[in-house]
Amino acid sequence: MAAKKMEILRLYKQLLRESTKFSSYNFREYALMRVKDAFRENKNLTDPAAVDKQIKEGYKNLAIIKRQVVIGHMFEPQRLVIEKHKPTTQFWISCVDPRKGSLNVGDERTNDQNPLDDHGHIGNDDEDFTATARFTNEWVVEIKGGADAAARLAEEMGFEIHGQVPNFRDFYRLHKSDHPRRQRAHASHLSRQLTDDVRVLWAEQQFAKRRQKRGYVPDYPPFETEESTTSEDYRPLIRVKRESSKSDDVSLVRKKRSDMEMPAKSRRLFNDELWDHQWYMHDTRTKAALPRLDLNVLPVYDMGYTGRGVTVLVLDDGIEGSHTDIRNNYNAKISYDMNDDDPDPTPRYGKGAVNSHGTRCAGEIAMVANNKKCGVGVAFNVSIGGVRMLDGAVSDRVEASSLLYALEMVDIYSASWGPSDDGKTVEGPGRLVRQALLRGVTEGRNGKGAIYIWAAGNGGRVQDNCNCDGYVSSIYTLSIGSVSEQGDFPWYGEQCASTMAVTYSSGAYTDQKIATIDLNDTCTMDHTGTSAAAPLASGIIALALEANPNLTWRDVQHLVAWTSEYKPLEDNIEWQENAAGMRFNSRFGFGMMNAAKYVQAAINWTSVPAKSICTTPSESNVFIVIHQQFTCSVYDRQWGTVTFKSNGCAGTLNEVNFLEHVEVIVNIEYPVRGQLEIDLISPSGTRTQVLKPRSKDQSKLGFVNWPFMSVHTWGENPKGQWKLIATDVSSQKPSLLSGRIVNATLVLHGTSAMPEYRKHGTRIYDDAFNRLSSRSVLYYNRHTVQNMHEAAINNKLDDDDQRLDISQLRSENPNLSWKDLIGVKLSRHPSADAN
Repeated sequence: MAAKKMEILRLYKQLLRESTKFSSYNFREYALMRVKDAFRENKNLTDPAAVDKQIKEGYKNLAIIKRQVVIGHMFEPQRLVIEKHKPTTQFWISCVDPRKGSLNVGDERTNDQNPLDDHGHIGNDDEDFTATARFTNEWVVEIKGGADAAARLAEEMGFEIHGQVPNFRDFYRLHKSDHPRRQRAHASHLSRQLTDDVRVLWAEQQFAKRRQKRGYVPDYPPFETEESTTSEDYRPLIRVKRESSKSDDVSLVRKKRSDMEMPAKSRRLFNDELWDHQWYMHDTRTKAALPRLDLNVLPVYDMGYTGRGVTVLVLDDGIEGSHTDIRNNYNAKISYDMNDDDPDPTPRYGKGAVNSHGTRCAGEIAMVANNKKCGVGVAFNVSIGGVRMLDGAVSDRVEASSLLYALEMVDIYSASWGPSDDGKTVEGPGRLVRQALLRGVTEGRNGKGAIYIWAAGNGGRVQDNCNCDGYVSSIYTLSIGSVSEQGDFPWYGEQCASTMAVTYSSGAYTDQKIATIDLNDTCTMDHTGTSAAAPLASGIIALALEANPNLTWRDVQHLVAWTSEYKPLEDNIEWQENAAGMRFNSRFGFGMMNAAKYVQAAINWTSVPAKSICTTPSESNVFIVIHQQFTCSVYDRQWGTVTFKSNGCAGTLNEVNFLEHVEVIVNIEYPVRGQLEIDLISPSGTRTQVLKPRSKDQSKLGFVNWPFMSVHTWGENPKGQWKLIATDVSSQKPSLLSGRIVNATLVLHGTSAMPEYRKHGTRIYDDAFNRLSSRSVLYYNRHTVQNMHEAAINNKLDDDDQRLDISQLRSENPNLSWKDLIGVKLSRHPSADAN
C-alpha cells in the first residue's frame, strides 16, 4: 500500500514539474494542487484511477496550495496565509474559497485554461469578478475551410453562425440561442465541445469586460475617506471614458493669463465663436518673458496643411455626424455601430452628457473652420468617422473589430478609454485585440501601419500607473498624457514609462479646459482629462501625414520623441536625459508636442530602418523581493534584482544597436502587489521606473507574464548589463512578507542601423519654441477653406522687413519640390528653429 502511494506521489511530483512550463494558472495545475491537498489530509487515494478521477472531476472545498504559478483569476481567495516553508527564496500561498464547488477539469489544451487568463489580470482581490462578470452566449472560433465549414460545425453542435469576424480570416461568431445572454459562469462544457472538434483551432466564449463608464473627473481632487474610495458606481459592461465634469458656471473658469489681452492678430484668424477660447492652439502672449503654452499649430496652416486627405476614426460611444461643425468632414464610409451592429454610429441620447464623449473627441480633431460655429479643429479639413463600441457589452471581439474597422481607409485610430483607472486594476488586451493591433501596424495604410493614439489615463488621484494598462503600454500604441494651461502636471495624470508625449487639457480648478462640439448640435468649453489630450495629438499627426503620407507608424513615434518640447515644462520635477541625449519625464514623456516642428521634420523625413527585436532571458530565475525595512538575518538583501546580459543580438538578423521600446516580461509572486516599486536600469545607467507603488492595489495575484514597457532609453545602445530591481517600499510593519520574481525576459525593440535623423547629432534643446514671434498672420476669415492651400503658398512671411516669396525661392531652386520649397522658406524665417 505504501509503495503504491509513493508511486502516485512520484507521479504527482513529475506532473507538477511539467506544469511549471505554463506561464499562467490553468485547470490542470489546479487539479494537481488538489491532489496534493488530498495527500496532506490523508485521503484514501491509493489507486491511480482515483487520482485520475480527482484530476478530471475536481475536488470540493479544498485549499489551493500554490507554488511558482500565481493563483488564477477565477479562483480569487477568501483568505490568504503566508507560510514560511524554509529560509529560502520561495514561499507558499494557501488560500480557501468556500464558494466554489467542483470544477470540471479537462486536458492541457488551450481552452481548458482559465478563460480570463488570456486577457491580462482581470479584476483584483477587493472586488469579486464572479459577481460582476457577464459571459455572453457568443463564441469566437477559428476554423479552417471557410464559411461553409463554420456553418456545418455550428449546425452540428447546435450553434447559430453570425458571420465572420470582420478583418479576421477564418474567425467566426457562433451564438447559442438556448444559452443565457448573460451568465456569471463560464460555459466550459460548450467551449470544450468546440475545441475537441479537430476542425477547430481555437475557440473562446466572449464576456463583457468589467468596466465603469467613468462619467466625469471633477474639477479638483475630491476629499476621500476609506468609505468613499470604493463607492464608485461600477458599470461592468462599459469601458472607462477619461473625461471630467461639466462646469455650468463659466465665471469660475479663469481666463488664461488674465493679466493680458489676447493679441488682436489672433482674434482675426477665424470667425468661429469659440476660437478665442482655444488657448492651446495659438500663442496669446504679449510678453516674451512669459513661457509659451500652446501647440504651435498656426505655422502649419501657413505651410498649407490642414489635414486634407487624411482619415481619423474615433473609437468611442458614437459620433453625432450631423453636427453642423463636423458634418462637412464626416465620413460615413468609415463609421459603424459595433454595439447594435449597424452602419449608424449616432450616440444614444439621454439625460446629461452620458454619451457625448466620442462626439467631443471628434470635434477637437475635425471642427470646420470659419463657419461661425463652435471652434476650429486641429486638422479642420480631415475626414472624420466614428465607431460606437463603448455603449454596450465590450468584449474582446468588439474591441478587436473596432481597432481594424475600415483598415484599408483609416490612417489614425483615436481611443480615449481603457481599463479602470482605479489604482488597483492590471489588465491588458485579449488575444483578438493583440492580433488586431499587430495587423493594424503591419497591414494598415498599405503596409506603412495604422496609427493608434491612446489616452494615458486619469487615475492620478488614486496613484494609478498606466504601465498597468496593457493598451496604453503596448508598443503599437502612442500614449498621450496631458498638461494644464499653466504647464503643470494635472492632479489626475498618471506617471509611467510608456507615455511618449503630452498635449493640453484641464488642470486645477481655475484652469481653462478644451473647447469642442457637444451633442444636439451644441458647443462646450468643458472637455477635460487625457480624453481631451489624445485627440489633439491625433490632429497634429493628421497634419504630418498630409505633409508626408509615407510616414510609417514607427516614423510617427520617432518624430514624437525627436520634436516634442521640454522647455515649456522644464520647471516640473524629475526631468532626466538618457545616454542618447533625449530628455524625458515619467509625467510628460519626451515633452509637449510642437505641431510646427513635428510637421516641418516630417516633410523631408527619411523612414527609420527596419525593426529588429532582440530577446534576452534573465541570468537567473529565482530572486527574492522583500520589505525594504526587513533586517532579519535570514535575508541579506533589501530588494530583488534581476540582471540581463545583452549584446543586442550582435551578428544576427535581430541585432539592435539603437533602441526604441524596451519591454520586460515578468512573472512576480507577491502577497501585496501594490507595495512593489520596479526600476529598470540600462547599461548606460539610465534609470526608469516601470512601476510605481499603488496604495489601493492590495491584490495577491502578483504579475503573470506582464510586459512592463519603457520608452525612456530611446536611442541608446542596449549592449551591456541591464538590471531590474523590485522593492517593497511600503511603510507598514514588516512581517513574513516576501515573494519572488519567478522569471523575467528582456525584449529590446529597435534598429541595427542608425536612423537617418540621428546622423546629424543629438537632439538640440534651445529656447526657439519660446520666442515671441512678431510675424504677420493670415486673415483666414477672408478666404474660403478651398482657397486655404493657395493662400498659404502665396503668403509672404514678413519679419523685420525680410520677405521671402515662394516664387522667388522657386526661381532660385528650380529642381526642388513644393514641399522642399516650403521647408526652405520656413528655415530662412528669422524665428525658425535652427533645426
